[in-house]
Amino acid sequence: MGKYEQELTSACFQVPWGVIEAKCWGSESGKPFIGLHGWLDNANTFDKLAPLLPKDTYLVVIDFPGHGRSSLRPPGVPYTFLDWVIDVKRVITQLKWTRFSLIGHSMGAGVAALYSGVFPDEIEKLILLEYRGPSVAEEKDASSFLVAFTKNIISNQLKNNFKVFPDVKSVMHKILQANPELTEESARILTERKVHEVDGVVALRTEPRLRLARGRDVCGNYLVLTQSLVISVISHIKCPVLVVRGLKCNPLFRFQDEYMRERFNIMKKSASFYEYWEVDGNHCVHLNNAGIVAEKINNFLIRCDISKSKL
Repeated sequence: MGKYEQELTSACFQVPWGVIEAKCWGSESGKPFIGLHGWLDNANTFDKLAPLLPKDTYLVVIDFPGHGRSSLRPPGVPYTFLDWVIDVKRVITQLKWTRFSLIGHSMGAGVAALYSGVFPDEIEKLILLEYRGPSVAEEKDASSFLVAFTKNIISNQLKNNFKVFPDVKSVMHKILQANPELTEESARILTERKVHEVDGVVALRTEPRLRLARGRDVCGNYLVLTQSLVISVISHIKCPVLVVRGLKCNPLFRFQDEYMRERFNIMKKSASFYEYWEVDGNHCVHLNNAGIVAEKINNFLIRCDISKSKL
């Protein structure tokens, strides 16, 4: 059994509506990292990657509210990128960390980038894996999006019909259908934290209202922002930044990619050190083939330390 397997623990953080659950790898005396998962995923998304990080890493991976084992938000309270930034701040406050690094995948990378722009003095290093979101509303459409978002929050506030399945295998099959970029093993890993048994059937833990956010648009609880707002925030990022993207992604995960490219250019200018890599894999490469991603991360961390020593 490896060191990280022996030191894999759990953590629980209090929030006004319940708890935020987390998985932790490594020793608390190690270099602090927060891990942030993607939309409809959970903390298990880093199960393959975490053991391959430097052994002096202490990685705390949270389940965002509405995901994994964390509490759902109260009825009528939305799930937005701005709310998720606040969730991360609640966790950091309870950990009493003043400096730490962030590693995020997909939606989690979007939250990590926003957090790093809002609280730039807290962030040691920022690692963005398949950076996605927030999606963008054109300036001329922003008011109509806000109207639609508000109406959807009100109309969907009491919808809490959790999907049930006869067994875990059925859940895995559904997940693979929804995201063919996952391998069967990756789907199994994510499923373990997505479900629980209720009255003899397997029920999803994931907040039902999040599933209304099809297409990354304004449906349900998924509020889009304007590009100018996102740019104004991430332009304050000043720590070293690593971007890793898969070369074989489904076009769905390159939706509005011109906006992502603009954000990369902004971060390249503002970051103290910047690296961008495209690797052989898809949107879930960090889970499907963690070794490729771990190599880029570990080399980045080494180069950051070398660059810092020359200052």
